[in-house]
Amino acid sequence: MCDLTVIFEALAENTGLKDLKVNLQACAKGSFRDLMKEQGNDVYKAAAAAFRSNRSLIKLDLILLQRHWQDQICRGLMQNKEDGYEPKMS
Repeated sequence: MCDLTVIFEALAENTGLKDLKVNLQACAKGSFRDLMKEQGNDVYKAAAAAFRSNRSLIKLDLILLQRHWQDQICRGLMQNKEDGYEPKMS
């Protein structure tokens, strides 16, 4: 869960990634879904915060088990799709 939180924190500054798939990752301490139920709040919080500045991510494969964070994250994804952000090539 800590690794996912760090990934989402980094997405706040990322302008190129459009698709992120993190569901069903191998977990030594149980199923991914169970870990998200128990410890997912920080992951969801970091993901929602990333959308305040990230305008490139338009697809996210992440189990959204809490309605509040589901709403926040889906709003960010929809906004990015509507904006049609295209990163500038250097």
